[in-house]
Amino acid sequence: MQQGLDFSRDVNLPISGRTSQARHASSTGAQRAAKDRTGFALEYRQLLITAGPLSDDEAAKATGRRLSSICSTRNGWGDRVVPSGTFEETEFNTKRVRWRWKG
Repeated sequence: MQQGLDFSRDVNLPISGRTSQARHASSTGAQRAAKDRTGFALEYRQLLITAGPLSDDEAAKATGRRLSSICSTRNGWGDRVVPSGTFEETEFNTKRVRWRWKG
């Protein structure tokens, strides 16, 4: 038997969906992501410390994570992750900011 949502526990998690089933599925995904978030945030921090400045795309390739996970994790660190002043040059002749750990 499936348990219902506990909004007192899940209220701060990003939940979306037009139907109760869609919101339930969104909630289970958000709960799972919340469990993994701390470990990945520490992994990302260590990557920036050891590898040096990386663009979001470079970090995604290095970790095997989706770009959206990298962006979310970087944003979660706030002012501790800052632009490095260097850029990744893309095949389309554009630049991507490389981020560094400020700590």
